[in-house]
Amino acid sequence: NYNFQNIFLDANAYLFIFYLPIWYQVYQTESFEYLVDILKAAAIVIAIKTILVFNLFVQDYALFDLNNFYKWIRDTRTGEITPYANNFFRIFFQSHFYLLIAFFALLMRQMQDFKNKNNFLFLTFISSALLISLSRSLWLGGGLAFIFLLINIIIYSKRMLWTLLIFSFALLISSVIIIELAYNLPHYNSFNIFSYRSADTSEAAANSRLDLLRPLWQAIQERPVLGWGFGKELTYQSSDPRIKNDLNPEGWYTSYSFEWGWLDMWLKAGILMVLAFVSWLALIFRRGYNVFKEDKARVLFLLCSVLALIIIHIFSPYINHPLGLGLLMLSTIIFSLYAKKNQSYN
Repeated sequence: NYNFQNIFLDANAYLFIFYLPIWYQVYQTESFEYLVDILKAAAIVIAIKTILVFNLFVQDYALFDLNNFYKWIRDTRTGEITPYANNFFRIFFQSHFYLLIAFFALLMRQMQDFKNKNNFLFLTFISSALLISLSRSLWLGGGLAFIFLLINIIIYSKRMLWTLLIFSFALLISSVIIIELAYNLPHYNSFNIFSYRSADTSEAAANSRLDLLRPLWQAIQERPVLGWGFGKELTYQSSDPRIKNDLNPEGWYTSYSFEWGWLDMWLKAGILMVLAFVSWLALIFRRGYNVFKEDKARVLFLLCSVLALIIIHIFSPYINHPLGLGLLMLSTIIFSLYAKKNQSYN
């Protein structure tokens, strides 16, 4: 009995999974390096775009119409631009998730070729864009995935540990320098760049998630096994100033799209859907470690990316979207072909 358009828009992203058997037939082992090169090129474009957009807004060039540019980004749903104190801006694009994947891919390459200056430069731009995004979901997912990487290096390759730590510190410093230049050139703003997340605006997204959490969980408890179906709407009160305003003073908001990714999945399709995806993720990790000795760098890159995706999906929906499903599908295929190759050798 839901609106058909809502049902389709809510569920159609899962149809992306039907590409899996097609990709499996097309993908070859030697395709991996080409995929990483494409990922690197795309990530560099996204990173440079992020830094340039950041510079445009913080410098407010007289010849550039920022108002219409902001409306274009907002209306095309490609990103979010949020102003903070002292002319600081948050520049976030949904495609920043690919920056995180590219970060781990290039990081593992850097560990294999520590003197690769071009790779370090690419990583600097990617890290700068991730910092500019001010996305706590991406930061948390990336941070926990980095800890996972450290643990694996300690267990399997201790000699790389100090190399990784020193390189990561140098990367952080160089990334902050890039942001400082973008923030202060040609017009100087301030040296202390990350102290301007004003409370009134920076907590809007977090407050909106918290306001949604209770009604979302209550609805899940009513139908935990099979769920409510795609297109299910919830009405709740939000303290987000983008919703609670003069036109809507009480802040009531109705939507079928929710930020809590795993809970959204549970609400719509029940615990069975959640368990199906958890099983899929467990399969990826099991197959990854089964072929770990074949190519440690490749396996760690993919497992770190998948772990980051799992964490990010808690707060921002990515696994129910091609942005995240594509990574799961490729990881499944890559590890499957590795396992198939090993079996044929045996």
